[in-house]
Amino acid sequence: MSIVLIREDEVLYHARVHPEHKTNTLSEQQLTSLHHNIVYVCQTAVDVNADASKFPEHWLFRHRWVSLSQSSRLGLTYETSLRAKVEMARAKVK
Repeated sequence: MSIVLIREDEVLYHARVHPEHKTNTLSEQQLTSLHHNIVYVCQTAVDVNADASKFPEHWLFRHRWVSLSQSSRLGLTYETSLRAKVEMARAKVK
């Protein structure tokens, strides 16, 4: 089974694992969190029939795709926009 990039980002965000973290250095707690959040994100997507408008408001997905249209008008790249959104969301959670 493959987890598409959109879901992958969402899982990592909820598990609080940086996308560039080397997999062979993940702790047991991080692995458990990843497993839990893979199930959570995939089940939630299935429950709403993958209708993005029904994804929870607190999901990164909902904010990232809004910012993409805004960032293109500002001349920002996808990567810059995503990184900025992730950092802003993490700061709010703390």
